[in-house]
Amino acid sequence: MSGLETSLATLSNGLDVFPTSLDLWIDYLTLLCSNHNDEQDHIDKIRSEFETAVGFVGHQFLSHPLWDKYIEFEKSQNDNLKVLNILLRVVRIPLHQYARYYQSLTEIKDKVPLESIMDLDPELHNIIDSNPDQDKNTLLTNHISRICTDTYTYVTKIWPYEAKVAQLTSFTLIPLDPSVVSTWEEYLDFMIAKHTASPSELNKKQVISLFERSLVPTALETKLWLKYIKWVSSSLPSDTDLLQNIYHRAVNLYVPVDIYSIRLSHALFLEINDKSSETINELYLNTIKSNPAEPAPIIHYVQYVTRVNKNSKRTADWLNQILNSRFKSGKTETELTIYEQRIADLLNDKTAGVLVAELIKILWYQCKDHTALKIHFSFYSKQESLFGSVPFWSIYYKYQRSLGDRTSLSKVVAFIKNSSALPLTLINAILLDYADYLQQNPEATASTYKRVLELEYDAYNALHYRLVDDKQRKRFKGESGHPSVFIEKPTVTNTSIGQLVDRFKPSSLPTFKNVEKAALPIEYAQNE
Repeated sequence: MSGLETSLATLSNGLDVFPTSLDLWIDYLTLLCSNHNDEQDHIDKIRSEFETAVGFVGHQFLSHPLWDKYIEFEKSQNDNLKVLNILLRVVRIPLHQYARYYQSLTEIKDKVPLESIMDLDPELHNIIDSNPDQDKNTLLTNHISRICTDTYTYVTKIWPYEAKVAQLTSFTLIPLDPSVVSTWEEYLDFMIAKHTASPSELNKKQVISLFERSLVPTALETKLWLKYIKWVSSSLPSDTDLLQNIYHRAVNLYVPVDIYSIRLSHALFLEINDKSSETINELYLNTIKSNPAEPAPIIHYVQYVTRVNKNSKRTADWLNQILNSRFKSGKTETELTIYEQRIADLLNDKTAGVLVAELIKILWYQCKDHTALKIHFSFYSKQESLFGSVPFWSIYYKYQRSLGDRTSLSKVVAFIKNSSALPLTLINAILLDYADYLQQNPEATASTYKRVLELEYDAYNALHYRLVDDKQRKRFKGESGHPSVFIEKPTVTNTSIGQLVDRFKPSSLPTFKNVEKAALPIEYAQNE
């Protein structure tokens, strides 16, 4: 008996982890039924387990072995009424073997009083009550026939999809071919549309069952988890337990930690449903820790803190505390809280720039504190670790542009162009935007347009301007592709290329420099 109990406990533990496994349920119930006794408590337990199994996997297309075993068990108890009740349920579900259950139902209906059948089937009860002049047995036969026809139609529609996914049901650690996900998604879209058109209990259970099946082979993919969450949120918004269960499995069991979108969605769900702030903080901080190079988790966390504080100034002070601990050698007005210290410890050069940018946005958009903004811009623009921060320099440029102070803006642009460590694509975008800004200025002069041309030239020749004033850059230019051989080539000094020239006046004759050096001996550059 100890061996039996161990086997049952093992299977039960497996079902606790994976309750949507049809094979596990069949093995568990087979073992349970083969060793049951006639005690009522034991029989009731088996029935309860069958009902639990049906709830989890009874709507799977190939779940007929489970239903067969359930029917077989009730037949062994010589209870035709319970057998009939099972058949009335299963005959409505679009299963591969639905026709067998229709045949069994037509055979057993004559062994049970009609009144008992009516009690089990409210729909039949209404039909008979609405047609008092017609023969009740005929109405029963027609009712069962109509159910079978509806099920046949249902099966016919889903059969092509089932044929496609039949070999796509196994979990694997190997990255999936995109066609696997798209095949399941196509089937899900069909079932969701069917539920939308007719939101019956049957269609709801079919959609849930299909999602659970699809998530076995695609458990490591985010797409279907998010699709499942979206459908439940829109179609079953009150079922928060189901949503929490989906999130729990996705976030804690299956989806890799570096995929943060579903974790941010989970945090928002917990917040909406008034869950513990400690749980939400832990989720955000763990997501930030697992994605140290991603700005989105820390931005969402700041937004969450702002919503909790219900006061932008408090959030700005909170951010200032954390940033001071990093940039001002731990100098803070008050001691950091546990969560403030944890987020401070998680900061790196990239995420610190994100946090500074969020502080700037709050002070600018919400608090409108321009005095504080100038202080922060002055301080953080000098921090070498932020020279490559896209969020910080982007918001700095936008702020100076919005003020209309061309002198300050030109200084920011000059720093971005010549001294920053920003990506060239961003530098080029800022230069072109600055050129547009200059052209839109109503006081633009010829010198302004000359500056515009220079900016556009710099933007489209990204490697030129970064080192144009650098001593080593000049040496490279002189070497002209021949290392250590320095040549000062003759150069036109009054070129008209890139200059604003009066179209009605001919250009002046060219003048040159270094012409006299053309015949001099080669000068070999000294090692530096």
